[in-house]
Amino acid sequence: MSTTEQAAEAIRAARAVLDDLASISRVSRQELVDLLHQTAELARIVDAQRVRLAGEIEQRSKGPEESSICALMGKRSPKETVASAFGIRAGQAAELLSMARATSRSVGISGGSVEAPFPLVAAALDEGAISLAQVRTIVSELAPAAPRADLERLAWAERELVEAATDVAAPLVPELLAVRAKAFVTYLDPDGVLPNAERQYAQRDLRIWQRQNGMWHFEGDAPAEPGSQLKAMLDAYTAPRTKVRFVDDDAPRDDGAEADLDNRSLGQKRHDALMAVVAAHVASGDAPIAGGEPPRIVLNGTIEAFDAYMQNAEHRDRTLTIEHTGDLVPIETLGRLLCEAVVQRAIVDERGHVLDLGREQRLFTKPQRIALAIKYQGCATPGCNAPVAWTEAHHVVWWSRGGPTDTDNGILLCSHCHHEVHAGRLLIEGTPGDWRVVPQLRPSDPYARATRSGEPLRALTVPAAAASSLAVRLPDPPRPARRHFARPSGRAPGIEGHLRRRVGARPTARPPAAARGAARCCGHDGARTGGPCGVSSPS
Repeated sequence: MSTTEQAAEAIRAARAVLDDLASISRVSRQELVDLLHQTAELARIVDAQRVRLAGEIEQRSKGPEESSICALMGKRSPKETVASAFGIRAGQAAELLSMARATSRSVGISGGSVEAPFPLVAAALDEGAISLAQVRTIVSELAPAAPRADLERLAWAERELVEAATDVAAPLVPELLAVRAKAFVTYLDPDGVLPNAERQYAQRDLRIWQRQNGMWHFEGDAPAEPGSQLKAMLDAYTAPRTKVRFVDDDAPRDDGAEADLDNRSLGQKRHDALMAVVAAHVASGDAPIAGGEPPRIVLNGTIEAFDAYMQNAEHRDRTLTIEHTGDLVPIETLGRLLCEAVVQRAIVDERGHVLDLGREQRLFTKPQRIALAIKYQGCATPGCNAPVAWTEAHHVVWWSRGGPTDTDNGILLCSHCHHEVHAGRLLIEGTPGDWRVVPQLRPSDPYARATRSGEPLRALTVPAAAASSLAVRLPDPPRPARRHFARPSGRAPGIEGHLRRRVGARPTARPPAAARGAARCCGHDGARTGGPCGVSSPS
């Protein structure tokens, strides 16, 4: 029987097993385990066949074009031929070709046969005892050290790794195999790990570009030490953790309201942790100075649009422009930025010339942030592990409706939880100076938010444990007849005054619409509307 006939017979037998897959649910536990190991062996045999076929395709494509296998199949290269035949990516096809070269004999300059670079791996592969992933791990780890390694030591390391990969009782998976191989490499290389560390440092790289959907993509390579530092930091703030909190015996009970409110994916947690590190570095004052200022982003919009947003009025322009990149963000972003960012008014003429530049709005001072840090010791949301350096000081009674910038009206939130509060998916309750974060029941749509009028969405209901007076349950004050961007007349009412007026008010996920009309964009009296309002935030 020829090789192709044997392959056809094997395919028929495999198809017969595949046609009977419906009976798997009826087999015994021992039969299921046996079938699992038999299928794994079959997969290893197929891996070996794919590697050998890829190597033969490459060898038969080196001659004249009229005899090239690739040309006969209408392909430009062995990689394209293999990728098309197996229905795999070009990178996977290149990997098959690379493994074939590492485990196949070749012809030397004199015309004689040269042994495969990794003969023991080749033998295990041909026996169907080792998987393609294990082959890739052994070859990729040992190959860089092979040119400088003693041949006897190299053979010893290869033998040890093949035996570990083919151990019947406990074969090493590729991840653990790589750990052992790295330890062997330090023994093989007469120069130790220094050359590899220098290569890693030379190959360090980070790329960032913007996709068509407006999101930014990061990709790069880090040497072992800084990469491990980044991984350890991300693991520390993404791993499940219990947060210890001591309360007085007479303190009100949460009855479930203090449950973990974090439903982010692991990737989202890593993103938020990394962005928090960047924001903390910028805010620390240690960031490089460019143009006389630390790195910051500036969001530009018109005063008319800002005024309409604060009064919940319709306006055709509902976007802000990020000055550095030209990206557009919704004007609702202002709700969160007004807590931490700098708001500055600039009056310009029709040609864009600045006629009047307002002064920056005062934020929480450093002593106030220290006091909040002592009080909350990080993000105040239950289950959130963000440290103090990653948090933002949030006005419980929003600054835009006269909330004072003092510690009784402040709470520390990380960027993610701050966003959730302004989106209406987290609420703040308690008394001045003793706030806590509670959830609203989330709708099925993760992008849902409260309505612009301040009413919660129908799918959002306040849990019984959060039924006590919420800090955001404030009535609408009378709307002023005219709006001007000017300094507030008189001192803003204290927080106690606001809280006394909340009795009987309906809960809202953000301040009521009319209340936002009390905001002031800058500190200049009599400023005429008509120019852009810049909102800058640490980048």
